[in-house]
Formats: sequence, structure tokens, C-alpha cells
Amino acid sequence: MSELERLYIHNDAGQEIELVVVKRFEANDKKYIIFYATNDEAVGNEIQAATLVPTENGGEAFGEIETQQEMDLINDMLNDLVESGEFEPEEGQGHDHEHEHNHEHLYAEDEDGNEIVFAIERRLEIDGKNYIIYYDESEAQPLMQAAELVDTENGQELFPVDSDEELALIDEVLHNMDNE
Repeated sequence: MSELERLYIHNDAGQEIELVVVKRFEANDKKYIIFYATNDEAVGNEIQAATLVPTENGGEAFGEIETQQEMDLINDMLNDLVESGEFEPEEGQGHDHEHEHNHEHLYAEDEDGNEIVFAIERRLEIDGKNYIIYYDESEAQPLMQAAELVDTENGQELFPVDSDEELALIDEVLHNMDNE
């Protein structure tokens, strides 16, 4: 395991807080940072994450993680770091590796007959239609996809969601669920 980057910030009381950077990465046109504090009594050494937002003076400030999809992306990145041995959480950091990958799975074949494993992130029912939100677990930075689940004479089949209206409806429902 390599030496981790350290940042120093000041809290509201003016005390210097040391942050250990676990990982910086970019996904979906945003920059993210995963970190923990070594000397912050308010949060202990709990693993945290933020977006990195450019400032007027050319620096970066911490921004909010806005969606569940962003949080899932961060959790997946953290799991990958733990699995690869690049990062070992310290006691009390609250990283439960087994919990993070507890997804229902969908199996498919690509055009070459290779098996693809998709993790089902969510199941939704909207206006009497059933949808699943899923992603390819083998991707380093997976993209969420949506499909309609339809009962047919051959069993349940998936049909990709292609219409902008349907995608916008799904996105709205997911956004509302994340804000509850």
C-alpha cells in the first residue's frame, strides 16, 4: 500500500484538521475525493466523500454528493480499492465490504457468448410498468442503465428504455426517492 496524500483544513473553531486522501477520481464529468480525518473529534476517522468543485482562485473546494448513484459509484470505488489491497480501512472506519456488493444479479451473454453480470441497483414500478436500474459490475466506472421488465409467454424479458420521456420519468422517480 502506497503512502496516502494528506490535506490540512481548518474547522469552524479554527482547529487544523488533517485529512488522509484515500482516492481522487473522475466520473461522469465530475471530480470526486474519498478521505478521512485523523484528528477530528466530530466525525472521528469515518470515511467520507465529496465532489471537488473549482474555486475562483484556481483551487478546489469540497462539494456535496447529490445522488444515490454518486454514492453508489463512490462505494464501488472504495470496494475496488479494498479488494485490490490499495487501501485497508482502519478499525472503526465503517466500511462494510460485504454489505456494499449485496445486489441482486442479472446474467446475460454478449455477441461472442461471454457471460456478463449486471448488478440490479433498483426495481421500480411506474404507471403499472416494472423497471430495473442496473449496471455492469465488470466496468471500472459503470453507467447506470434502465430496462422495462415485461411478462411474456417466454417468461420475464428485458426491453431497453429508449424514449427520452420514459427515461426522464424514471430519472424523476429516482431523484424523488433519493431525496426522501
